[in-house]
Order: sequence, then structure tokens, then C-alpha cells
Amino acid sequence: MSKDPLSLPLARLLSLYQTRKLSPVAVTKAALVRAALLNPALNAFCLLDAKTALQQARAAEKRWQAGKPKGVLDTTMRLILSDMGKMYS
Repeated sequence: MSKDPLSLPLARLLSLYQTRKLSPVAVTKAALVRAALLNPALNAFCLLDAKTALQQARAAEKRWQAGKPKGVLDTTMRLILSDMGKMYS
């Protein structure tokens, strides 16, 4: 497995969630670290809510562990992007 979960294809990421070899929490933490490192140069985020992202990741992780994800794309990144859209509506 790649040491960087953010470089994994989505199908592989979901497979690792299903087998509990990787969690939404670990992926979210990796994404937050990358955003913190790159955002000063890229200015890609106007708001980065790590607390909410980690809360959502923990909830998604529990659903995956119970074998009841909200759907194939029950991943934190989807939730973050969907919440970002609410900010501007």
C-alpha cells in the first residue's frame, strides 16, 4: 500500500475501508496535513474546518466498521466538499 493514502485510486481506498486496513480518519488527517502544507502557496481554501472534518471522519469510520456506510462514496472528502457548497448557497 502507498504510504500516502491521498494518492490511492478511489476504488482501492474504498476497498481498504471495507477491510479496515485504512480509515476515513487517517485519510482526513492526511488531507488536513497536506492542506496545511500547500495552502499558503496555493491559497486553495478560504476555510478549513479540521474539527468538523475529523468529526465527520469518525462518524464515517463507525459506519464503515459497522458495514453500513451511507453509500459507496461515504468518505470524508465528499462530505467536506458538500459542506463547502452550503457555505455559498
